[in-house]
Parts: sequence; C-alpha cells; structure tokens
Amino acid sequence: MKENDFYVGYLPKAPRSMSKWLKAVIAGLLLLPGFVALMVAGNQHRFAATNFEYGQLTELTGVVSLEPVPRLIVEAGRDQRGGVITKSVLLVNFGKSGVETIFRNLEKELGRPLTNFEFNLRGTLIYGEGKTVFELTDQEASVLGHKILDKAYVPVKTVALGEQSFEGEIIDPKCYFGVMKPGFGKVHRSCAIRCIAGGISPVMATKNENGEKQFILLLADKGKTKWPLISRLAGKPITIKGELKQVDDWLVLHYDDQLLYEAASFPIIPNESDKLAREPKLLAGPNALDANIVLCN
Repeated sequence: MKENDFYVGYLPKAPRSMSKWLKAVIAGLLLLPGFVALMVAGNQHRFAATNFEYGQLTELTGVVSLEPVPRLIVEAGRDQRGGVITKSVLLVNFGKSGVETIFRNLEKELGRPLTNFEFNLRGTLIYGEGKTVFELTDQEASVLGHKILDKAYVPVKTVALGEQSFEGEIIDPKCYFGVMKPGFGKVHRSCAIRCIAGGISPVMATKNENGEKQFILLLADKGKTKWPLISRLAGKPITIKGELKQVDDWLVLHYDDQLLYEAASFPIIPNESDKLAREPKLLAGPNALDANIVLCN
C-alpha cells in the first residue's frame, strides 16, 4: 500500500484509488436490484390470452346436450353451401361444480330428451385458445326459457379416430380458459382438483405433431367417469391412452380406468378379501378430500 493510500474514517476524503473502487461497488449495488427484477419478470409466464367476463351476463340460445359432456350447441355461422356451422360451448356451474344435475332434473320435468328443445341461457362467458365455456352464474335460474324445436336436432356425426396416446396435463376447462391465471400447473393443482371432483369435465391440454395446442375431453371407457380418480391427476404431467373420437368441434378420448391407474402409479392396496384392489384407499370425514389428495400424491 502506498503511503498516501492510508485512510482513516474521520478524514474528509478517501485516497483516489480507494474512492474509485468504492464508487464502482456502490454503483453496482444500486443497479443490481433492477437487474434482478428484470430477470425475475422476464422469466415469468405471460398471462394467457383467455378471458372471463366477470360481472357481465350474456344470453345464449342453442340446444343442450349432455353427451358426451354437458354443452350448449350454438349456431356459429353458415358454410359456402348454406349449411349451419355449430360450436360446442361447454357448460359449467357457478363455483366449483358441474351442471349435469340441473339438466337431468329438467329433462325429467320435460319428459323428453333435451335435444328436442331450444334453450335460452344466461351466464358468464369464459373463452380463449379457440374454446368457449359458459358459466351458469345464477345456477337453475340461469335457464331463462325453452321452446320445442320445429324439427328434431340432428347431432354432428361422431368420427372415430382410433386408439391413440397423448402426453400432457389434465386441466379443468373453467379455470384454464379464463377464470384463473395461471389455470394450469402445480400452482393451480388444488383448485383444479376441486373443480373436476365437483363435476366439471376434465380436459387434457396437449400438443399435436406440429407443436400446436390441442384440448381433449376425457371420458371413462366404461361407465361414469370417476371424478375423484381423474381429479387427483390434475396439474401433473401424464400420458393417457384410449380411443379418440371427434364429436362436433371437440376431440374426446375414452380412456381405460386400469390404464389410468397405471399411468398415475397409484399403489395397489389389498382389500378385506386379500384381492388386489383397483381403487385407492380413501378416507372419510369432513376433511377427507384434503387427506386423500395427500394420500395419493
């Protein structure tokens, strides 16, 4: 150290060599928070181009079909030959529940299939990624009226696309297409579990061979979809194999329950008769859902 580099804190000025070093350090420390903030912000997921028209009620008119999942089939335009182009709008209930019970009860009251009627519904639009979901915000009161169709509704012919396998993430369409941001991944998993367990149709978000997003409705191959099982897989990468079909403007995958268990790596738990049980052991009680989520992680 040079003799003039010696510095005592109470002196009015520090030596030039020391002051230059201190200025550089201080400048770096002042710029560091801004740099870190930019790095963190730049690595965040961008908000999805989806929308939830919260507080804005809209009326839609169309035919309600409960197969393969509850949906409102609306007229979206005409083709070059004058034929009607339809769009399937998925129907969900207010909160974390499905609408099937509402329309099953209504079907009993009408005494006819719902597809014999044109319904006027009021609710909240949810849309993005080329798909539309409609929330019955006022639940049963969202059904404003109906009238008998002059001619029977003829559903679009279902096209079988064969057995296929898809890798992606199980989402609930209500949150993914606009109600929550983000509506996917680990941060949204607990919400998606409750939405699907409440009866909202599960959807697989995946990509086709061109790297483009596509969405596939998931249905159990035999019998009713097991909501508790499929819901626990939400927000996790998974591969599902099944029979693929095109129904209207939606792809539908009929999966095998046993293959789903294997894909999920659920434990095989012996039952009372010492046979291999296919169903994960569930708990009962007011906090059963949370406990079962932990059990099956």
